[in-house]
Amino acid sequence: MNMFTRRDKGCARKNKEKPLHEKPPEPEGTVEIELSQEPGPHVLVVEDDWMIRKATRGFFELSGMPASACSTLDQARVIMRDGQPRMTILDGELPDGSGIDFCRELRDSGYEPPILIYTALSSMADFQAGYAAGCTDYIIKPFDLNLLLLKSQRYLEAYEQGYRIDRKEEKTI
Repeated sequence: MNMFTRRDKGCARKNKEKPLHEKPPEPEGTVEIELSQEPGPHVLVVEDDWMIRKATRGFFELSGMPASACSTLDQARVIMRDGQPRMTILDGELPDGSGIDFCRELRDSGYEPPILIYTALSSMADFQAGYAAGCTDYIIKPFDLNLLLLKSQRYLEAYEQGYRIDRKEEKTI
């Protein structure tokens, strides 16, 4: 038995291994696109895990930063056609593609606002690929929502004062 499993005792599935953290299924009728109700610029959260998506968007909204959220890159493209977000927060792995590749796509199209990638991908090659694609920051899951908000506020302040992230060509050692 490894540290990520436990044995159930005293139940019908006696001595069967099961994961410690089973993600509850997405509730019926959950909306995959949640648009900010506030007019004007917003933060866009692109996350396929419904619990993380709702928690992140809700935390930003409660903190006074209008936020929209969606679960796929195709949905993000639709939202972005209707208005450029102040900042984009991308999961690294989505059902229809890579958050890192989408970051590169955004930067290649001239999108300058901050892009944060938060992901479970934690190798040095993943970090290098994210920064080479033009992300402002690369955050490993699990993360603290307070820290994500703090970093987001700082990056937005810097962006609004004219600071930009220059994308560097990926170099390997």
